[in-house]
Amino acid sequence: MSEADDELMVVVPAAHQAGVWANSAAVDVSDHEVTVDFVRVDHSVEPNLGTVVARVAMSPKLLRQLIDQRDRGVMGEHRV
Repeated sequence: MSEADDELMVVVPAAHQAGVWANSAAVDVSDHEVTVDFVRVDHSVEPNLGTVVARVAMSPKLLRQLIDQRDRGVMGEHRV
């Protein structure tokens, strides 16, 4: 495979460019999939209210790659 074959153009749609804010997360793990719910918890109301702002499902392999990259202290934009 040539280096050109390894290139990936990533496009962030306008609706997602601002991103979301999360201050909590819930993780569900099965043998074939990991699902992470990113949650924004509003502590200004009683009872505290948590709203899922993003849900990401991934393979356990991708999760391992993300953890390994974090452990290496890699900064900036990198593709896993």
